[in-house]
Amino acid sequence: MFPEAKITHEIPGRMRMRIVSRRGDQEFFAALKDRLAALDGIEAVETNSLTGSILLFHHMEKEALATFAAEKGLFVVHSSCAQADPLSEKVVRSFQQIDRYLTSSTDGELDLPSLAFLALLSMGAYEIFRGNFMAPAWYTAFWYAFGVLMDAHSRRSSEG
Repeated sequence: MFPEAKITHEIPGRMRMRIVSRRGDQEFFAALKDRLAALDGIEAVETNSLTGSILLFHHMEKEALATFAAEKGLFVVHSSCAQADPLSEKVVRSFQQIDRYLTSSTDGELDLPSLAFLALLSMGAYEIFRGNFMAPAWYTAFWYAFGVLMDAHSRRSSEG
């Protein structure tokens, strides 16, 4: 049975695959590099036997590569993994959901930037009340509160 290759990342002209079952097999990855480099449509091949990865720079269809690899007994492409969203996009989506919920729950009276503004303003006022005039906490909180408010206002102005 041929080793299983999983596509872990793919953008036009570049593809990374992992063959976990052959991890550490230097001879296998050296031979694989030579065989794949000889294929029309492959510009460059980088392999790393320690991680079991293959990095291909190409201008060919994924299916053609999978067919070639299977016919030559190199590996079988199992499936490509779904493109993972960057963490920043997941965080932004979470905050957008919270903002939508907050806005709908308060009939548009309060949104997340307004809540952040009020919280930061309150933190700054609390620090002043405690007599903490010299510490950066209160004026930093005011600065952030102002920034959040201006950013929200700027976005709303450009949308409407």
